Amino acid sequence: MLNPSIKRNLILKEMGIIRYEKRPFSLNKKQKKSNLLLTENILTLLSIPYTELKKDEHTLLINILKSVKINLKKKESFEIDSKSLLNFIEGNDVKYIIDFSSKSNINELKKTCTVVTTYSLAQLIISNESKKSLWIDLKNKFNV
Repeated sequence: MLNPSIKRNLILKEMGIIRYEKRPFSLNKKQKKSNLLLTENILTLLSIPYTELKKDEHTLLINILKSVKINLKKKESFEIDSKSLLNFIEGNDVKYIIDFSSKSNINELKKTCTVVTTYSLAQLIISNESKKSLWIDLKNKFNV
């Protein structure tokens, strides 16, 4: 015996109208991407790609990296999926991570190197208090 809902679906199907469709696999499990900037042994996690930073965000990031005495002549920008992040860190001799993204799983990263978690670059530009707290963290962890 068919209930009214099944009858309706069968009739609509005969007419070529499908009420329910399966979602594509890519929508179900969308992989998170991490935007990275690697300079010497410091990895910077960004919320957007390095090349897409606004001018003031770029300037702030460069100043932050200079404050911890980093040579900025050799810097590389990457975008990798979050699952490969730990392998990337181990393969590139990363000792420090500065996280501006708040997307990544920091607990796994803290086991392998020193991590400084902070606000996004846009929030740091607006708030002097957040800049102060970042500077204190950088001084403590980088021994500057």
